[in-house]
Amino acid sequence: MSKGFIRLDRDLAQGERWRSLSANARALLIDIWGWYNGHNNGRIRYSIQQAQDALRCSRMTAIRTLAELRTAGMIEETERGGFRYKVGARIGVSSSWRITLLPDAPAPGSKSK
Repeated sequence: MSKGFIRLDRDLAQGERWRSLSANARALLIDIWGWYNGHNNGRIRYSIQQAQDALRCSRMTAIRTLAELRTAGMIEETERGGFRYKVGARIGVSSSWRITLLPDAPAPGSKSK
């Protein structure tokens, strides 16, 4: 996680979308937002296990909370995670996410200002 702060604008915090979220969804959005480094929106790697750890909840609650954030339009999955198999091992890969409230990451190979 990068150092710095997460800016929660008053317009967002007092807005209908934010207020319609459960407490778990608000907490999870802030945790995912903590992995944003200013350049990786759309490529924020975040797993169900990380959500479980952040919320101290069951796997199903973590899955439901991610779904709630997706339904509310706060996050979008840009790359689906899953498991790959190598000789003798199963390797997990986290999904990539985009926080819709933040600017998109620059395209690979592009120069950012």
